[in-house]
Amino acid sequence: MRKLFLFCAIWCISLLSAPLTSGFSGDIDTIPEDKTSSSWSIVEVEKTETIKELRENINELESEKKKLKLDWQNFLSENGKLQDFLKDDIPEEDEARLREIIDLYTIYKQRVDSELQVSDDQSETEALKKELLRLKQDLYKKLVYFIKVENLDDFLTYVKWDLSVNEKRKDVDEEIDEDTKKLEEKVQVIRDKIQENKKVLDERIRMVIEKKLDEKISKILADKRFAQLDNDSKKQLFIITLEKLRTKKEGLTSLTEKTSLIDKKIETFNIIEQKLIEVMNWFETESEQ
Repeated sequence: MRKLFLFCAIWCISLLSAPLTSGFSGDIDTIPEDKTSSSWSIVEVEKTETIKELRENINELESEKKKLKLDWQNFLSENGKLQDFLKDDIPEEDEARLREIIDLYTIYKQRVDSELQVSDDQSETEALKKELLRLKQDLYKKLVYFIKVENLDDFLTYVKWDLSVNEKRKDVDEEIDEDTKKLEEKVQVIRDKIQENKKVLDERIRMVIEKKLDEKISKILADKRFAQLDNDSKKQLFIITLEKLRTKKEGLTSLTEKTSLIDKKIETFNIIEQKLIEVMNWFETESEQ
């Protein structure tokens, strides 16, 4: 009887052996090869091509933005700033008028900028951008009165540069914003697809594990020597197996750094544990009848 008990214990302990833990990874690892399916193909194409192109385009736009800023700084250093073109002795009444012109421009510009930041309508956005340009053009027209006569040509050159550079900078900023939004949307789509594929893959892995478990348990239950045991002894064998399983699982769970393979093993142990509990409950029900 002791030999029979040891024999059956070995059979039960085999539930925790290679085919369902480390060795089982062979079965699990073959499943992801289904990446050739349409969903995986879409993910790979978007990840390696479209997203890459968007990132490269954003980097190019950022470089262009830096160049525009540098060009403008170089222009100012060589040609002077706006205040350099103003008259030296501006009467007090004219100075008050100049401050009023600048203050009103600042107020209106801030108002339009605020509306532009929250606008989602393309036509409205274009209208607001034109309004910003009109405000600046109007400002420069009003400033002509305060410019030195000998600096008028330099002032006009300054105006052309400012309007041109600012227009280009706004276009670049808009393109960066658009590409950034597209990039974020595509990355999120891929994340969702990966999560969806992971759920499908996990379910397939669970089904394979349960199938192998059922096959192993069926072999144990069908063994003639195991069948000669009473239900309490049969249950005890599965209790021994369950204790060994939980010891192994606790050892993996306590690890501070876990790899994906370790997480896979822990999940496998959880499935085996549930299956063992079901078998034990069945033996207990049989004993009560």
